[in-house]
Formats: sequence, structure tokens, C-alpha cells
Amino acid sequence: MVAIGMAIHGSLLTMPLAELLVWIQTNRHRGLVTITRDGNEWELSVEAERVTGYLGPEIREDLAQIIVTSGLLTEMDIRTAAQHQRARRISLRQALIDREMLTAKQLEDCVRELAIEAIFDLFMEVPGDFVFAPHEASALDLEIGAEE
Repeated sequence: MVAIGMAIHGSLLTMPLAELLVWIQTNRHRGLVTITRDGNEWELSVEAERVTGYLGPEIREDLAQIIVTSGLLTEMDIRTAAQHQRARRISLRQALIDREMLTAKQLEDCVRELAIEAIFDLFMEVPGDFVFAPHEASALDLEIGAEE
């Protein structure tokens, strides 16, 4: 682990995510943990003992899949929303809301489920790097990251 001014960075093989989060909790820090693995990047906003925000590649890539597998919409519904998305140049989430296919609450639940699954996957002992940048921002409302 190497200190960079106020930020620290290191290898997840040297300091696995679980140990990093324990260090953050023990020292009552809050900030942004950025994890880089295999060319992908995940961000966890943390406040002492809890993750308050999340942004990762699966939010964009797997949202449609989780909506279909949860039974909220069909693949045809997703295709219709995707056409609206492309025509308006908006996010899939916004297209689903615009077309009144899902409520904001239903989408939030799907995004939350994706985020929880993705965060669990980040605990696997796989090579990668982290950066923790402390900050004094107030808690996010687990608005789990903007799509675009």
C-alpha cells in the first residue's frame, strides 16, 4: 500500500478488499474506493462502516438481463425500450421510465440487486489494484451511480 498525499493505493493481492474496508471502518474514514481489474473499473463510496454508493460496468451491461430474469419485463419490452433509448440518446433507465414500462422504484431495486452481486464479486482474491481517496462528502442515498 502506497500513500499518495491523502489517497492510498495498492494491490488487492497485498491488501484484499475486505482488509481495506476493515481499515476504512476502523479509522472511521469516508471516501471513494476505486478498483481496477482486467481493464474494468468499479467505484465504491464508503462511509466508515457502510457502502453508500456504487458504480460499475455491470450497471450498464447487465441491467436489461436482471429486469428480464426478475420477471418485470420481457426481452421484447427491453428491445422496445432500447429503440426509444437510441432514438432519444438517453439511458436505458430513462427510456424505461419515459415509456412507463417500469417505475423509478422498480429500477432502483434492480440496480441495487446488480450492485450487491457485483460488490460480492469484488471480494474474490483476483489480481487488481485499488485507490482510496478520502473525502468529507455527506452520504449518498445509494443512488448506485448514474448510467451516463
